[in-house]
Amino acid sequence: MDAVVRRVDLNRALAGVDIEELLARIDLDALVARLDIDAIVDRIDLDRAVGRMDLDRVVHSIDLVALANEVIDGVDLPEIIRAASTSVTADVMTDVRSSGERADDAVANAIGRLLRRKAAVDTVAPDGPESGGDV
Repeated sequence: MDAVVRRVDLNRALAGVDIEELLARIDLDALVARLDIDAIVDRIDLDRAVGRMDLDRVVHSIDLVALANEVIDGVDLPEIIRAASTSVTADVMTDVRSSGERADDAVANAIGRLLRRKAAVDTVAPDGPESGGDV
């Protein structure tokens, strides 16, 4: 039998085989189901694979506008703006009030000097209100 097999010309025998028809008969789903995908993944050298990539090409292929829109859709941007505006508005109002108080004091002092009034006595002692009552 070995002598017969040795005499067979495999190239000539396979030349008559329709590879497309042979491949069409193979159930690839069943073939892949038999593979141990975890074992295949474990054998992949990711550092080497990533090292072979053209990262500039990958970055340039990203649709940054679509990515930005997706990020914006994922956050409540109006609420963030509203919260930031509220904080800024509160700070501005505090500054305006403080400036207004200082302006009132400056006007009162100027009028007091103009009318030759004595300087107002502080009503708050270093330790708290002079009222003597609970505040």
